[in-house]
Amino acid sequence: MKTLLRAGAAAAVLTVAVLLLPRPELAAALQRLRSLPWYGLAALLLLQTVSLAMIGVQWTLVLRCLSRSGDAAVRQTGPASPAGNRIGWPAVMLRYLGGSLIESITPSAKLGGEAARLVLFGRRFGLCARRLAGAAVTHKVAMLAGLLPAVAAAVVITGSGTVSRLLGIPAAAAALAAAALLPAIAAAIVLLRRGLQRAGAAAPPARLLTGLAAIALLVWLLYPLKVALAARVAGIAVDPAAIVAATFGAYVLGLLPITPGGLGAYEAGMLGILMASGLGAADAAALTLLSRVVTFWWPLLLSAGAGLTLIARGRRPAALTPQLPAHDCSPETRREHDLDLFRFPARRGAA
Repeated sequence: MKTLLRAGAAAAVLTVAVLLLPRPELAAALQRLRSLPWYGLAALLLLQTVSLAMIGVQWTLVLRCLSRSGDAAVRQTGPASPAGNRIGWPAVMLRYLGGSLIESITPSAKLGGEAARLVLFGRRFGLCARRLAGAAVTHKVAMLAGLLPAVAAAVVITGSGTVSRLLGIPAAAAALAAAALLPAIAAAIVLLRRGLQRAGAAAPPARLLTGLAAIALLVWLLYPLKVALAARVAGIAVDPAAIVAATFGAYVLGLLPITPGGLGAYEAGMLGILMASGLGAADAAALTLLSRVVTFWWPLLLSAGAGLTLIARGRRPAALTPQLPAHDCSPETRREHDLDLFRFPARRGAA
């Protein structure tokens, strides 16, 4: 019932955002979208797929690093094949997308999707709860470390005054907030390394964190680039500063745990910022809808396919038992691995 209510709230927010547009402007926006060249849309979808693939590479590197204890790599103690527990990009990507499905249908500010991913990673690779938590924190720190230079570069290139005006944030306040985050990131890295060492996991080396942050920087830079390419494909002339402000402003609004996947809040935010920049209502609506198709509905389709694949595989008996690697955790932590969180409901009562 709660899911239906939240879905209804998302539909209501989106409907209100659309109804705020006069009928002629809405019709013009839809007509512009109908005339899109197929190769332009294909390029946008490919760019979004590359973004998702890079995040999958990040998770693969993090899980491989944190699965080691000293010089012991991931090894399997169960009856399945020795390669069955290998941490490879295809297996990681499948489960990353599976978690993204939960992220898209729940208003949890991405926390629901992150929890689902950790459960799926734990089932497949046999990692204990402490190491999964370490992997999640490592990934978040890397993404945050990559966000700051990405936003700074985008704002400097497009003009800090225009961006701050569109977002309603003074440029000085934004600079101070960004500067305050730098020591916070450094402290988070130190605490992360200490916590992982206490848990018996290999702390991520500085080279790995640098590589993860570099990938994160590329991922964040692709956010406004996708919107700019969407405007180019649709034949809409937009101020680059408006693209930066609309992209990151709408992203923040989409994180609010109000509607599933930020549906409605993202659209309303991007539409409002683009119109505040002087873009016409029809062009702003067309660009918003096209951007959302690429960044939300296309990943949702991929995630649904991944979810169906995982469900089909989960029905096989061999897939129901998580494999715990040898030397992975202490005995106390190994017992944590047997929490119901990592079991399928059908096997909770099994001997």
